[in-house]
Amino acid sequence: MRCYHCMKEYKTETKFCPFCGRPPSAPKTIPVHKTRIYNKQKKTKPEIPEPKAENSQVRPEPLQPREQTNIVSFQDNKGHDTGTEIPAQPREQQYKVSWHDEGAEELIDEVEEYRIKKENKRFFIIEGILGALAVVLAAAIIYIAFFQKDPYTYYTMEGNSMLDTIADGDKVASVKLEGTPKTGDIVVFSFGKGVSIKRVIATGGQTLWLDYENDRIVVDDNELKEDYIKGSTFSEVRENYLVPYNIPDGKVFVLGDNRKNSVDSRYKEVGLLDEKDIIAKVDHIDKQ
Repeated sequence: MRCYHCMKEYKTETKFCPFCGRPPSAPKTIPVHKTRIYNKQKKTKPEIPEPKAENSQVRPEPLQPREQTNIVSFQDNKGHDTGTEIPAQPREQQYKVSWHDEGAEELIDEVEEYRIKKENKRFFIIEGILGALAVVLAAAIIYIAFFQKDPYTYYTMEGNSMLDTIADGDKVASVKLEGTPKTGDIVVFSFGKGVSIKRVIATGGQTLWLDYENDRIVVDDNELKEDYIKGSTFSEVRENYLVPYNIPDGKVFVLGDNRKNSVDSRYKEVGLLDEKDIIAKVDHIDKQ
């Protein structure tokens, strides 16, 4: 026998093919898809009405609209109702909003809502900025009032050795000296049990010449222009010890502006100052 599916031959008769397992007698079929057939409508010619004869039919007149009336009931002498028709008053034409007007109203509402939101947003932004500035200002005031320390140290001048720059009783505000002092700086230094205030004339590494004959001071071969002193440069006062020509490193030569009444580096009691003995540098003076 031969199987119609796998086309193989076998000797024994069986219900199912020993090779493909399908009934051998059933032929292999190919499915055919069904197709749908549409009935096409036949095109028909439009009917042409027959021409009518002239004046064959009179066109009826259009009906006039009946006047609207209201029925009002009255009672006669016997108690019977009599209906009386009264012409109805014409109603005023009411305006009906069309879809165009409704869309316009919605658009106007949206524009108004957007304007309100924009104004509110601008208001909240300004309010937030002002609030932030207020917080920063308050924080700065609190910091200055409670945490920031005054950078100045105040001293009161005693004596007239710095006239006319600093008078007796004037207060000076000094700051910590950073680095080495310079010629012309007014410094506060330790002297005895207290402090003294004098002006720096020469520092370590510079040359100093006190020219008493010509009443001048020469530093590094340059004459100092001292417009701040009271009286002459020396006021006929000489040093009571030998001032070195070359100022050693780490030393400072100081003088008072009132040279006649000033105990300064010209005297043995003061001499050359050590830079480490300088406490502060005068920043400004509060006159009394």
